Amino acid sequence: MIGCFVQVRLDSRRLPGKALLKITDAGVTSIEFLLNRLASLSDLMPVYVLTTTDASEKPLVDLLGRLVSNKIINGFHCGSKSNVRKRFIDASEEYSISKIVRVTGDNPLTSLAAIRKLSAIMINSPTHYLTFDRRYMHEGLNSEIFTSQTLISSVDRFNSENDREHVTPSLRRYSQPLPYLQSGLINSYRYRSIIKRSLTIDTFEEYTNVYKLLNSLTSSKLDRLMNGSLDIYDVFDPLKLPSMISRKDLHVGYN
Repeated sequence: MIGCFVQVRLDSRRLPGKALLKITDAGVTSIEFLLNRLASLSDLMPVYVLTTTDASEKPLVDLLGRLVSNKIINGFHCGSKSNVRKRFIDASEEYSISKIVRVTGDNPLTSLAAIRKLSAIMINSPTHYLTFDRRYMHEGLNSEIFTSQTLISSVDRFNSENDREHVTPSLRRYSQPLPYLQSGLINSYRYRSIIKRSLTIDTFEEYTNVYKLLNSLTSSKLDRLMNGSLDIYDVFDPLKLPSMISRKDLHVGYN
């Protein structure tokens, strides 16, 4: 079963509490914006939030409980603060997820179209890890997909603090390119010159940029972006998702 795991915590070193910062004039928080968008993937996968057992997460946990009640997300898991990889493994076992889409809570504009394309490739090819090459994907839009078994297998081989905290570095290290992929993807070179700033939220400056960007939209477009009926590529013309992706645009691993 494929499932989306969103990792988030409130005690970020660079921007504490960023998940609960309001990013629209209507007062929608960054994490609510992201989770409402991901809810549009319900035809494809359930969505779970992975946070920590730390007491500082209580405001977030209270919000997640309401989002579960409102059927925006399917559930949430509180696990290890320092060993994020273990948090993913434990959640995959709790929810019986064999293929994991990893999204981070500081990326409220994560591309839904990209998630759908990655999922389709993963389901129909013998891959264990898949993401768009970061050189071709604007920061804040990307996601990753990998098998839970591959993540479990990485524990014995790669167990540094970096591997435990950042979940997937080891998966990328021993991935190899597929011989070919008859599918397409995003070439970000053509839009890096249009949107030169990062679209993630990791600093106050980045938060301000995303806030201004979103609130420059009409209320109709903003609503449709938040409910997932529009992707960022639909909103910011001419950012379009091409029908074909070249092999160089992908970072792929296979068994």
